[in-house]
Amino acid sequence: STLTTGAWNFAEKPNMDWNHAWGGAPGNLMARFVLGLRPITAGFGQVLIQPQLGKTLNYAQGVVPTIRGPVGISARNAPGGFQLLLQIPGNVTATVMLPVPGATNPVALVDGEISSGTLTDKWLMVTNVGAGHHAIWLNPNHASSSAALDTKSPCGWSGTNAAKPAIAGPAADRRSRNSVDADGAAN
Repeated sequence: STLTTGAWNFAEKPNMDWNHAWGGAPGNLMARFVLGLRPITAGFGQVLIQPQLGKTLNYAQGVVPTIRGPVGISARNAPGGFQLLLQIPGNVTATVMLPVPGATNPVALVDGEISSGTLTDKWLMVTNVGAGHHAIWLNPNHASSSAALDTKSPCGWSGTNAAKPAIAGPAADRRSRNSVDADGAAN
């Protein structure tokens, strides 16, 4: 209750309090638009995750409480791609929208697997992202294989396999969540 006030200071509004709903509006807007979490169905059974970092914001992270559990979103505008780390509660399905202004034939790497998604008005839509921890990386110009996408990724995205040393450990030789590239290079 001491984070937001009804005005900028007491000189402008002497009767303000420390817990004013209108002063808390930026918190709501950040969850709904910067992090991009909005319900598609009542009760957050299906959600839309459409982060909007714009051209100057490089990174945003937050956990948004919902009636079905917390949704964690970490979004990063990276050179040559857009990266998301998501934590989706067990009873929620997400549609993820990735920004692709000016991209030609964009694809997404979802937990190590290529997903072409659907291109719609400067956004790449990836549907049916289920519960769990997910890593999604956007490649604005289609690469021919997930191995090619992995080499451009700043880390070997591990998604729901992050706790499995054989796949995500530093000594593993990972290409995707279901196979290895066996190139002899550790993660």
